[in-house]
Amino acid sequence: MDYLHLSEQHFSFLGRGSKYTGVFQLQGPTKISAELEGEIEMGPSDHLTIEILGKVKGNIRCFDLEIYGHFEGIIYARGTIIIHHTARVSGEINATNVIIKPGAILNTDLHTNEKA
Repeated sequence: MDYLHLSEQHFSFLGRGSKYTGVFQLQGPTKISAELEGEIEMGPSDHLTIEILGKVKGNIRCFDLEIYGHFEGIIYARGTIIIHHTARVSGEINATNVIIKPGAILNTDLHTNEKA
């Protein structure tokens, strides 16, 4: 069987129970289940997911974003943001498209159809 080595994979995962602070430049699909404070800069077409246990405080620049957990700060998304029913979001959202699922808790300024 032909397996790819982990070093050949193109993704990021920040697991639960971990805490990170700083400026992050991430490539490939990324999932965050940790607590993170700072700036997140994704690759030009990369997808970011804040998992149900994830807590992010800061600024995000990405293509697509899905939020199941908590976010506080400013988001710039060139693609689509999906805010799921388990999400709690506060701050500012700048995106091309936004989908808000029933039950999500938002306290945001929302701007769509802008160059994010």
